[in-house]
Amino acid sequence: METRFETTGEHAEWDSDKKKSSGLNGFKRFEALVGHKFTATVEADGSWRELKGGDWPAAAKPGKAGAERDERAAAATHDPTPAGVWMNLLFDCTPAAKEVDTKKIRLLDEEPIHFHADGTETVGKYACVKSRMHSTDREHAVAPAKLNARDGSDAGAIGLALARETRKRGNAWFSRKAGCLVKTEFQAGSEITWGKQSIHADYKWRVELKDRGFTTVKPPVTTEDPPAPTPTK
Repeated sequence: METRFETTGEHAEWDSDKKKSSGLNGFKRFEALVGHKFTATVEADGSWRELKGGDWPAAAKPGKAGAERDERAAAATHDPTPAGVWMNLLFDCTPAAKEVDTKKIRLLDEEPIHFHADGTETVGKYACVKSRMHSTDREHAVAPAKLNARDGSDAGAIGLALARETRKRGNAWFSRKAGCLVKTEFQAGSEITWGKQSIHADYKWRVELKDRGFTTVKPPVTTEDPPAPTPTK
C-alpha cells in the first residue's frame, strides 16, 4: 500500500509480505485484513447467494503513532474495499454469450458497465476469451461542482469522490474450459484542479486466479415439506 502527496511530501507505504505491521495507526484498518478469510456460495450463473465472513475485522486500537507526516498520509487512504465488491469482480464480470452487453456491477457504487468482446488471449496456462469493460454513465473529466470541492476539504474524501464520479475501465479474461474468470482488472482515474490545489485519484482493482477446485452447490433449504408421493399399484 502507498499513499503520497506530491506537493507536501507526505508519504505512507507498507508491504504486508515484508512487515507484519506498518507502524502507522492510519493503516491498522488494513492490517486487520491480513489472513482474514471469507466464503461464499455461488450459483451456476455466477451470482452469489451467500457471503460468510464478509465483514472486515475491526482495526486494532491505536498505539504509538508514527511520524506525523506519514500518519497524515496513511489516514487519508481510502477505506478497505468491501468483500462483496471483490465477489463482484470474481463472478459478475463473467462475459455474456453475446458480443455486446451491459449489466450493473458494484465497484464503489453500483453502475451500468458495458461489455464488449475483445478476442482471445492466454493468461498463464489458460486460454481465455477477453472482454473490454467501461462505465456507461460516467465521464472522463469530473466537474468540481460534483465534488463540492473547497479549500480545506479532506483530500482523501475528494479522491474517493473523484473515483466514484469518473469513468471506470477494465478487462476480464474468462476460461470457457475451466468455467471461471482467470483475471479481472478495473481502473478509475481522474484529476481535478481548483485555485492552487490539484488532486489526482487513481484507483485500481485486480483479482487473479491462483487455484481452482470443485464443489457441489446444494439447493436452498425450504420450510415447506414436499408433497407425499401418490401410492401406485
